[in-house]
Amino acid sequence: MPRRPRGGGLDADEPARQAVLEAQTALVRVQTELRELELRRRQGDVVDRAAAEADREAAGQRIRTFWLRWPAEAAPVLAAQFGLDGDAVADVLTRLVRTALSELADAERRPARRR
Repeated sequence: MPRRPRGGGLDADEPARQAVLEAQTALVRVQTELRELELRRRQGDVVDRAAAEADREAAGQRIRTFWLRWPAEAAPVLAAQFGLDGDAVADVLTRLVRTALSELADAERRPARRR
């Protein structure tokens, strides 16, 4: 049987035991959280952040490419419909699209405002 110090106080190893117990409890808690997170990932509730960001970037590039090509496709249709010079219409549309894309890129780089 362990010896108790005089006066009924705790033995000298009690704080160490308590610290180990708290560390083990914290470890179990973290392991449980990790298992729950893995389960949520498998169920599709959680996605990998890097993969989501890569998908977002790829979608943004596809949208940008679409809009950069659009003036060349739309200009001849508009020029024919309104009797305008196709090259002039393409130049105007290209400038407008590039300006809009530039403004969107600038807005994306600015920090989001909190509401």
